[in-house]
Amino acid sequence: MPFAHPKAAHPSRSLVLVNRPLWQDPADLQEIVIRIRERAPEILPIVVQDGFDVAKIPPVVWQRPTLTVSFAPLTRFRPPRGAVLQGRPVPKLEQHRRFLAAGLPTPKTALFEFGRSYSEEHWGEFVILKPVNLALSSTGDSVMFRRTRRLRELRSGDFPPEHYIHRGGALVQSFIDTGSQATVRRVLSLCGRPLYTLRSWAPAPRPGLSAPDEEIEASIVDPKHPLVRARYAVQERRSLAPDGEATAFAATVHAALPEFPLIGCDILKDHASGKLYVIEINAGGNTWHFSSATYAVQRAELGGRDAFVNQLGAWKIAAQALIAKTRELAR
Repeated sequence: MPFAHPKAAHPSRSLVLVNRPLWQDPADLQEIVIRIRERAPEILPIVVQDGFDVAKIPPVVWQRPTLTVSFAPLTRFRPPRGAVLQGRPVPKLEQHRRFLAAGLPTPKTALFEFGRSYSEEHWGEFVILKPVNLALSSTGDSVMFRRTRRLRELRSGDFPPEHYIHRGGALVQSFIDTGSQATVRRVLSLCGRPLYTLRSWAPAPRPGLSAPDEEIEASIVDPKHPLVRARYAVQERRSLAPDGEATAFAATVHAALPEFPLIGCDILKDHASGKLYVIEINAGGNTWHFSSATYAVQRAELGGRDAFVNQLGAWKIAAQALIAKTRELAR
């Protein structure tokens, strides 16, 4: 990827944006660079690809206070100086500890233990079981719904072995009832500012909470479940819809994790109380669905790149967020 060297009038700071191939189209970052140049002539923004030879970057870039930003973990690109913000995957229990420390509403969560009695007084009548392993969460087929009183009866054979027993175990999490159609809101946040909001739901209603145990345990409670994806078109289970309440809440979540530049924040809304809960974040950088290769089909069915960009005005917001961070952190 060629070195991008936009002109700036008397720049006093440098901003280096590192592109991860297939995770972002570098054209997206160039769109943001254009807007940074328009709004902050004192900042010299450049775009490089992870792995680009640092020696080929003009020394003037590093002679000023500098901030390097990579949505994903840096692999081969090594900034010689300045502050660095980069993404990284955050283990789920670490996420939960961070949420609690910040006073954020989040479901009660712990590592599942076989044979333990779980009290309804502390966990509620229902719980969710999900993999500890981050990579297994994206499919949704490993998420289980159980009555709390039945947890003590579970044995290793009740779990998919490749998902739970041999790959990190399971988490138990108190159940947040989002209504008969399981629903999750995802806010993509850059330096605390929302870029888009995506709502996902399972179109087929789950059984009522008074249903027999067999029906409860056969329920689909994750909109990402393979059966949901197989039976319903993207437009029947996902929508781009502005949600001011969710975006404001996501900003609060991101403020508690300021070291991560890009966060996909997953939010549940209790259908009875309206209270919002953060259940997980993705801070590893593979959430840039404006152009990520893995989201190409879904993006096309939701209106394409422009639908994501135009929902909130993502490029303008991203420019403002990066300008503020460069002024704050460049050194």
